[in-house]
Amino acid sequence: MSLKYHLIFFINLPPKFKTNPMKIIFTLTLGRLEHLPVIFLGVFECGGERWGVSDWKKLRFLFARPAFGVGFMTTSQWLLAKCGSGSLDILEAMSKLMNQNLIHKLPSRGTITASGDIVPLSYIAGLLTDRHNSKVVTPDGEEITVLEALKRAGIPSPFELQAKEGLALVNGTAVGSAVAAIVCFDVNILALLVEPEFTNPLTHELKHHPGQIESAAIMEFLLDESDYMKEAKARYEDPLAKPKQDRYALRTSPQWLGPQIEVIWNFKGTPKRVSMDNLGIAIAAIGKLMFAQFSELVYDYYNNGLPSNLSGGPNPSQDYGFKGAEIAMAAYYSELQYLANPVTTHVQSAEQHNQDVNSLGLISARKSAEAIEILKLMSATYMVALCQAIDLRHLEENMKEVMKHIANQAIRKTLYTGEDGSMLETRFCKKEILKIIEHQLVFSYLDDPTNPSYSLLLQLREVLVEKSLQESPKEEGETDSGYSIFKRIPVFQEELKARLGEEVANARERFDNGDFPIPNRIKKCRTYPIYRFVRIK
Repeated sequence: MSLKYHLIFFINLPPKFKTNPMKIIFTLTLGRLEHLPVIFLGVFECGGERWGVSDWKKLRFLFARPAFGVGFMTTSQWLLAKCGSGSLDILEAMSKLMNQNLIHKLPSRGTITASGDIVPLSYIAGLLTDRHNSKVVTPDGEEITVLEALKRAGIPSPFELQAKEGLALVNGTAVGSAVAAIVCFDVNILALLVEPEFTNPLTHELKHHPGQIESAAIMEFLLDESDYMKEAKARYEDPLAKPKQDRYALRTSPQWLGPQIEVIWNFKGTPKRVSMDNLGIAIAAIGKLMFAQFSELVYDYYNNGLPSNLSGGPNPSQDYGFKGAEIAMAAYYSELQYLANPVTTHVQSAEQHNQDVNSLGLISARKSAEAIEILKLMSATYMVALCQAIDLRHLEENMKEVMKHIANQAIRKTLYTGEDGSMLETRFCKKEILKIIEHQLVFSYLDDPTNPSYSLLLQLREVLVEKSLQESPKEEGETDSGYSIFKRIPVFQEELKARLGEEVANARERFDNGDFPIPNRIKKCRTYPIYRFVRIK
């Protein structure tokens, strides 16, 4: 008799076949399973509906409740692999229940994972034998009885377990393996979402560390053809104008992430407890890098001209921006560090010293799952902050153009001609004035551009004062054109203030309403789908 299942496998393959190493699909016949290097399996066809491999949200339903569905599937794998530990009727019944998304409720605690996760797996045996306190959860979250679940799955009656079948069902590590598989899946997704801003792949390729090379390659791909990188390259054409080195949180991110990626890869083939302990440390390390980059992003000393706390409002004294988020990130990371403590050092003797050394694999997997949830919170907070920074850059570009236009108008009106209609030397100051506006940090004056104590007006005044001194007579009898220029300084300032007070506020209002002449650069970047997901969905 041949029993076929549509299954998703995570399989060790030679490098040349790893076009998509995360998911490989097979249709297997009973008896072949033991010949494949299987790590974890999941259902590919459920309820008669064929799922796409990329439709992970549907698969996620089975994973959402701690290891209920996945533990069920790994138990099926165990029975299949042994080919004799359980009857085909039990395997078919488990397959029918999975195909209907009818998942037994399992406890997430109460096992030391010695010879197996006996306590939680006994609940699966209780489902098949109709134990009176067993409950089944439907896809809608409804709790139903075992008999109702069996009826919906087309199973005529509960089972009476035969020799070895009870032991085969409960004496395995399916629940711990299931939670570990979920955690590994989640951490792979989250690790790919970490987005450092700069990388040079040559250095990493010379090091020959595979994790470092992969993380650098991902960053290079994300940043390739980015408008922000093109702007940075144009801005820092002069090597003396740019920082000698990026800060550690940015420039060492491939080296930092590389070992964590390798730890995640090396889950297979090692005991779950040690793997999950190592995975928890890797998760904490990823969180540390994310926290360091977030801290630099919200601090105006490091973020290259963005406002402190990424405040987006017109009045920074009343807008605390991401200050609360920064405090939350510190709390998240502190908890993540706590969860990174290994479970291995807490093993206790059990069962009257029969199981005096045991694995605690499920506990370690659960703690890693908790760490994943914290890392998700950190990732979500960081992505929102990155989107805020992108929007602030967009505002900066548009307001800079407005400032140039205002300055041009004020220069033409006040600095081209004197009171008597004569041409003034100050008309040659236009280039220097526009250069100051180009290089002045927009958010250093945007909240009150008419404030005379802000650096913008101070620097513009310095340009005109310097020009008037240059044009002052060096000898008696020379025309004092410098004095004429000096008299135009307050006139220029008043004209500039009058325009700034009205036009900047109007331009800011138009921007907030979605009316801006310069489009957002993020639309031309490969990370735009992430930005769009965060901002729109």
